[in-house]
Amino acid sequence: MKKLLLVLFLCIFIFSSCSLFSKESRVAVKKDMNKEEKTVTMVFSMNKLDPEKIEINLNDSVIFFNEDDQIHQVVIGDQGGIPLQRGQSWTYKFESSGEFDVYDVLDKKVRGKVVVR
Repeated sequence: MKKLLLVLFLCIFIFSSCSLFSKESRVAVKKDMNKEEKTVTMVFSMNKLDPEKIEINLNDSVIFFNEDDQIHQVVIGDQGGIPLQRGQSWTYKFESSGEFDVYDVLDKKVRGKVVVR
């Protein structure tokens, strides 16, 4: 039981330290057949999304990560993710271009925007 708690604490510490890095460090690039696909992380922190607005390319993915104590549930247009406890994430791949409003269905004051080129 103590080992499980220690592992859980370490996982939470590692994930929560992600917010200490700059926005650029939250971008992972995967090369696939001469095509770059990018993954960007938007973090629920202090009851807001960080960053609040991002610009990505078509077929890039966004990871929504919760480091708040309260539960958040992402909605993108009519697409909704699962409720996220602290330390959990949900990934969404943007397969159409446009501007997408992002909000937390459980706290509609928490909002963001994803611009897909």
